[in-house]
Amino acid sequence: MVSDPEVAIRRNEAQARLEAIVARDADDSRRSRAAGLLGVLGLARFVYETQEREALLSATIANLTRAIALDSRNDEAKYNLELAYQRGRGLELTEASAGSNAAPGGQGSKGAGAGLPGSGY
Repeated sequence: MVSDPEVAIRRNEAQARLEAIVARDADDSRRSRAAGLLGVLGLARFVYETQEREALLSATIANLTRAIALDSRNDEAKYNLELAYQRGRGLELTEASAGSNAAPGGQGSKGAGAGLPGSGY
């Protein structure tokens, strides 16, 4: 959650402008960059959002995938897509399965395999 409402308003305005570029601009390269920036906004939100993280991650991956489809030379989008997949794996391993090092919303774990490496069962 963003504590400064002005920051949230500006972020939402930027997101709306980027979405308009992705939807209507004639230049695929520009549309790709805009979709990539939408993905970056999603990655940034993923750091502090604690609710609906799976939906946020899905939207982020969709935007980055769209950026690459529009311009296969968009290396920033490729890098950020890999970063999003890594964040997604972290979500699976901690929040979704409630591992011992759970992300926000996770429940933790006390069962087998929850201890430190080398600690046995």
